[in-house]
Amino acid sequence: MMKKFLILLAMLVAVAVLADSVVAAEAGAKPAAATMEEVDLDEAAADMEDEDYDDEDGGITLDFVINAIPAALLIDMSGNNFGLESAEGRSTASSVYMMPNISVGIGADVNEKVYLDALLGVGVVVNESLRSFFAQATVSATFAASQSLNIGPRIGLIQFMGTEWLDDEALLDEVDFDDSTGLMLGLQIVMGDRIRYLVNIDYITMDFDADLPAGVTADNNGTLEVEGLAVQFGVRGEF
Repeated sequence: MMKKFLILLAMLVAVAVLADSVVAAEAGAKPAAATMEEVDLDEAAADMEDEDYDDEDGGITLDFVINAIPAALLIDMSGNNFGLESAEGRSTASSVYMMPNISVGIGADVNEKVYLDALLGVGVVVNESLRSFFAQATVSATFAASQSLNIGPRIGLIQFMGTEWLDDEALLDEVDFDDSTGLMLGLQIVMGDRIRYLVNIDYITMDFDADLPAGVTADNNGTLEVEGLAVQFGVRGEF
């Protein structure tokens, strides 16, 4: 908008100088200096138009992207209240998990209006009952709400592995779980410039099938189902 205003202003000045030259010519004055000023202003206006055109066609810029998320909270809202039981007692899974993770990948800035990224990452989901390591692949598309704020959807697959029950009761610490794949769908909010603040709000679903030793029983046919909302806070670099 400012460039268009300057172009308009330059054109108005050029018209004014031309009119002044005509008046000066009619009065017998020499308009050579005015003519030179008019040419210079026309060239400046043309340069501004070229720059404005170049800005509108910014193209695609590729970045190396890293997301570091030390604070992530997953709340299980499935209501299944999964538990394990042995002769020594019963242990029930907590519904609140921590989920720190880190991801790296490639980002593409499209005309400074849309930012696309594809990332691979690793992390751990853990509480006092359960621990599982995971690898994840995510893609997102965020849209520029302002110069320093991008908002948009993201989707991902999560591969859980090495899942263990952490209770120290007799036999319960021998319970393991099969590897499983989860789904993540949510909203990504990015704030700031090169080093940016990151907020992800995701719906996550995953199932863990328990391998039970003799003498241990499990609720829900031995399947721990987690389905809930994850809120993740971290920092993001785009280089």
